[in-house]
Amino acid sequence: MNLNLMNQTSFLKSFPVKQLKFILAFIGISLLFGFKSCTSSQPIKPDQIMSYSDYDELWKSYEKLRDDGKYHDALEFLTSIEEKAIVDQNEEQRLKTWFVRFDNIKPLDESPIINQINYVEARISQLNPTSQAITNSYLAEVYNNYFQQNRYKLRNLTDVGGEPTENIEQWSIKQLLEKAESLYLLSISNKNVSDVKLETYNTLIDNLDGNGKVLRTTIYDLLAHRAIDHFNSIYANLTQPVEAFIFDQELAFAKSKEFAKGEINSPDEHNKTFRILQILQELERFNQNSSKEVLFDIVLKRLQFSYTNGVHDNKSQQYLNGLKNVFDSADTRSSFRAAQLIVEYHVSQADQRHWNKKAADHDSNTHYREAIDILDKAFKRFDEKEQQAILKAMRDNVTRPQSSFNAEQVYPIGQSFPLLIKFRNLQEIDVKIYKLPE
Repeated sequence: MNLNLMNQTSFLKSFPVKQLKFILAFIGISLLFGFKSCTSSQPIKPDQIMSYSDYDELWKSYEKLRDDGKYHDALEFLTSIEEKAIVDQNEEQRLKTWFVRFDNIKPLDESPIINQINYVEARISQLNPTSQAITNSYLAEVYNNYFQQNRYKLRNLTDVGGEPTENIEQWSIKQLLEKAESLYLLSISNKNVSDVKLETYNTLIDNLDGNGKVLRTTIYDLLAHRAIDHFNSIYANLTQPVEAFIFDQELAFAKSKEFAKGEINSPDEHNKTFRILQILQELERFNQNSSKEVLFDIVLKRLQFSYTNGVHDNKSQQYLNGLKNVFDSADTRSSFRAAQLIVEYHVSQADQRHWNKKAADHDSNTHYREAIDILDKAFKRFDEKEQQAILKAMRDNVTRPQSSFNAEQVYPIGQSFPLLIKFRNLQEIDVKIYKLPE
């Protein structure tokens, strides 16, 4: 279509200015609404879901209902997506409806966690073994979340022993945590899932593990890491047996191949420390041929756990040796993390000695120098912008001037009083004491 711009301009000039403004405004509004009507799509109705092949479009419609606060409509829509997933035999999408269901029913339900548990447990037997393993791990997390949200109320419940009742609200802390632990262990009991690649359940990975797509190789690998993180939590220790498990510290801090070949035994197979080391060993055996990034991520978890739970005098040096092996091995995210852990260890040790008046000054200075040395080496090896920013912040924390003082609130009249002053990265410090008017 050819436009005669001269004629168009002459035509517009024939109108008075006020009428011309009105016409242009009308044309603009018409174009805006016309564009909107052309581009906007009609929302999908629940009875139309079966005809859709693109689940992404269905999820967008669900999220729109949820974000608009239409929770009843969103729940109905979610149920329809699940029904479609059942017909399509798409268990990945079915599990996704279960995982997001909780966020939707929270505004509608007084007991959303309990109803979520009941809903999932009533249907888990319909799934294949891999989906059951994923769901057991998910349920374990839900049980643990229920405990954390209600732990103050649960402290008043008496543990009468025996099998738990059907009413979860009457369970004791021990029963809830034991249920979560048993589900985490059940999720990794079927070793057949070790061959199932993450891509099979790709849409669920971020919900289960934020590092899943980078550091996990199979569904078993991902679920085992989730179990380790739970057993290593402060809450899991609430049901720890009185008799401690003293593990072989040489083996616990050994290089990965040595640890994978080693033997771990305990008179109490339910001991949490024993179970974590056992799962870590299974993971390291499983990932011996994986990338260094994947393997060293597991090694770092083992080193941190062994350092935290070890009781031998030389555990600090063994911990540092293990971290340095990872740091020196390759320029991976895990080796960068090892550098951070080494620095954190030295700063922690230096701070403890620095603020302890019985410790020699050179002890704390040695640790500060070790921390700065590792940071300088890391600066040369890791050049990503984010990594450089983290290293700079850590170095600033070590080198910035700091001071503090401690004094009693009340002192006897006529007697001298002690005042403890600590400082570092300062050449000198001036102290003035003023008498306040009575």
